[in-house]
Amino acid sequence: MSSSETDPHEQQCPRRQTKREVLLHLDKSQLITQMSFRGNHHNEILHAARDANSTIRSHYKDFIHQVGRNVFPLIIASDHEVDGYSGVGSTLTLYRDDGSIETRSPCLGSYYELYKTASHFFMALAVEIGPYMSNESVVAACGGGDLIGDQVNHSNDDANNTCSSPSSEAEADHQDIPQPWESSMTDLVTKAQILRQSLLKATAMESNNNCTNHQQDSSTNSTLQPPAMRETIMSMLNSIIAYCQHSLSTKQLNLSQWTKLNQANFPLIKRCMAEATSLQANLCIRQILHWKDNVLTPQEWRELYVVIPTVWAVDRDNPRKEMFKRLMHPDRVETHLITSEWPRDHGEVRTLLGRIVGDRAIGRFVFGDDTEEQRVKTMGLSSGVDVVLDDALPAICSVLKELSVDKNDENNNTDEAKEQWWR
Repeated sequence: MSSSETDPHEQQCPRRQTKREVLLHLDKSQLITQMSFRGNHHNEILHAARDANSTIRSHYKDFIHQVGRNVFPLIIASDHEVDGYSGVGSTLTLYRDDGSIETRSPCLGSYYELYKTASHFFMALAVEIGPYMSNESVVAACGGGDLIGDQVNHSNDDANNTCSSPSSEAEADHQDIPQPWESSMTDLVTKAQILRQSLLKATAMESNNNCTNHQQDSSTNSTLQPPAMRETIMSMLNSIIAYCQHSLSTKQLNLSQWTKLNQANFPLIKRCMAEATSLQANLCIRQILHWKDNVLTPQEWRELYVVIPTVWAVDRDNPRKEMFKRLMHPDRVETHLITSEWPRDHGEVRTLLGRIVGDRAIGRFVFGDDTEEQRVKTMGLSSGVDVVLDDALPAICSVLKELSVDKNDENNNTDEAKEQWWR
């Protein structure tokens, strides 16, 4: 082929442009279109509104942060504040306008945690068993074997209580394979054994010192009392240990035995919960009353805010909330006693309080209360109801009616709905 001739392959595959050539020859009109997000009046309006809203939210964020740190007195009643501890029967922190901060965990050092933990072991066992209740290779198909109460064997001889023996080498090999639940159940039963052993040691030491019958100091709760509670907790731990050891020995989870275990121990669980809450009420109420009578003035107590960080499972009602409901001024309970799932630390609690108090102030000054419509808006901004809900309800009902989604006229009574949420 001569040098003047063109290779057909080159005609079909033109030379690829370099990155430099592509970048230097980008279409300017296309770049302008992409860059000009404010390129027309419609977009200009939207972006101007968005920028303004962003500024408003930024200022509001700083506003509620500062307001929340200007609300006094304040008690934060949490259940997880002591480092290294969780569920210690309430930690109370009092903030005052002189900058003082006082924190007390009244139940810390009492046997509140022991009673609570003994009860929680049975719920913890449900966590271990629950994921496998439909797994036929793990769940035992037979019942039998009473492993509750005082019939427990404290040794590992529970392995003799097997439901059946493998009928083939394949089944034997299967049982030799570690099950996924074994490690977590081993961890659980080990904790129960350690707790049981500590109780046995304490009992032996008290017997040696001839002090098993001494009276308990109600202010410190330094010993288990009455003695029957010791037996109650030992029985509960023995039951848990026996069931776990049997399950680990047979490599099966016997649901029939688990049901019997729970039924037999319910009265003991109930008793431990009663003892724990009795301690909590006695010690926490005394601490709160000490602040009321000796630290805060009558006016400060009346204006006291209480925030209870919580989780959904106990958000509606809990011992901390009940104690304060009965101690605070009746006309302050609805407005000054606050529970919320959002705060994870005291900083977030105070910011949340700033949002609540700040919104109430904004509602009163911006919307007012001269007319019914104004009162509805003020109530919306001052409570846990969206401030636009009174306007949203008619719109929602109108669209549902138009689309024939909701033909029930009773559901479209917006006046009745508004009366329920803002009253």
